[in-house]
Amino acid sequence: MLWQQQNAWTTTADSGAIYTLDVAADAVPAWPHAAALVLEMCLQASALHMQLRITNAGSSAFAWTGGLHPYWWVPSVQRARIKGLAGEPASGLLLGAEGFERFYPNTGALTLGRGRAGALQLQATGFNDWMVWNPGQAGAQLLADMPPDDWQHFVCIEPVCVSQPMVLEPGENFVGTLKAKWLDL
Repeated sequence: MLWQQQNAWTTTADSGAIYTLDVAADAVPAWPHAAALVLEMCLQASALHMQLRITNAGSSAFAWTGGLHPYWWVPSVQRARIKGLAGEPASGLLLGAEGFERFYPNTGALTLGRGRAGALQLQATGFNDWMVWNPGQAGAQLLADMPPDDWQHFVCIEPVCVSQPMVLEPGENFVGTLKAKWLDL
């Protein structure tokens, strides 16, 4: 393991299942800045909420880029449709068997249509961009930890800070959230 972490599951009747991952500021020796991270995920019957908090625990400012990296299950990636991406048709982006990785700056809320499996409404705060990725059929063959046909059943839609790196002064926090709500069609 690269770092020591504190993590815990908790459950409450009204909040669902909550998982917290807490990475101390000095836990990753390769990172040259004192940055503490807390990732909290709350899974409910019809929603998932993720929050990433980054704190500059050091004595000098630093800039960073990055984001959350969730994979969303779809019955068929070739039938999934992503609506709301800047520069894509209003009817939505359709993926195929080819590998796909594209950056979408300054894009708002999205909807991932999953055919008969309903849809996901995705909304981020704090993050200013989105990345969409799927390795496609050929790319999946190059990934040792991916079964050959799994590429057909997911799309990675991640909220990120890339077009404008985030600068944290000493003692400052960044808070970014991702809310996914399951919608029935």
